[in-house]
Formats: sequence, structure tokens, C-alpha cells
Amino acid sequence: MSTHHSPPEGPRKTPNVSHIKNPDITHEESDVNVRAILGFIGGLFGALIVTYLVVSGLYRYFDTRETKLEVPPVSRVQRPSGQLPPEPRLQTDPQEDMKKLRAEEDAKLHSYGWVDQPAGIAHIPIEEAMKLVVRKGLPVASTGFGKDESCDCQLTAPKVEVKQKPEGGK
Repeated sequence: MSTHHSPPEGPRKTPNVSHIKNPDITHEESDVNVRAILGFIGGLFGALIVTYLVVSGLYRYFDTRETKLEVPPVSRVQRPSGQLPPEPRLQTDPQEDMKKLRAEEDAKLHSYGWVDQPAGIAHIPIEEAMKLVVRKGLPVASTGFGKDESCDCQLTAPKVEVKQKPEGGK
């Protein structure tokens, strides 16, 4: 037969051990010196304030010294307002310059005009050029793909005739 005892019903109570004292086992009371830490933080903050005051004082000193030592202009004659400095000049408004450049390029891409009028070479709008490529195809090499060292192959492009003169004579 087994002598199995079941645990008593309900929560178990922790025994009271407050009367047991061991003088050899205690916590260390000298681990953290709070006064020293607060003194270090205060000294660090004070050094920060002193550094700020020294740097701002030096800044003011150098600023006033520089304004006193500033050399007057070579000539007291003012340049006329319409006169520009000599070349090369820096861009004064690069964003506006880029807008103008893109507008000029877009105007050229979407208009007719001359590239070389005596030679009869004109440019056409890009939409028309794409339609011509679809209709007539891309230029192909006369002897197939790649370059053959034994022959002098040239690309041939379809000739496009200009039926009317471009407006503006460009």
C-alpha cells in the first residue's frame, strides 16, 4: 500500500523568518555615493555654462573687430545699376534657367524648323518622327547584323523629303 498524502487544500503560507539575523550577510552601503554624482553633474553643468559664455563672448569680440577692420571699397563711385560684372557670372536663378531651357527644348521637339537650310536638312516634331519610323522602319545595315571586318558596311536610312518650308525659317 502506498502512503501517499495529498497536499492540504488552499494557499500555502510563507513562514515568518524575520527573527533570523546573520550579521555577516548584509547589503553594501558604500556602492553609490549620491553626493559625488550630484556634484559631478553640477560641475559639468557649470562648465557647460562657462564654455557657452566664453564662446559667445569670443564671437562678439571677433564680430566687432572684423567690422572695425573692414576695408572700404576701392572706389566710392557706384556702378550703374544696369551694368553687370564681367564674365563668367554665376547663375542668379538656376531653377528659372532650367525652366527656360526645358521650354526651349520642348518647343524644338514639337515644331518644324531648319537644322541646315542650304543643305535642306530640317527637324520635325517628335510625334511625326515616331510615325515615320513606324511607317518606314528603322535604318538597317546593308549586310546584316554586326560589323564585318572584310567589308565596309554603311547604315542606310530612308530619305525624307520636306514638302513645305518650315515656318520661321529656323
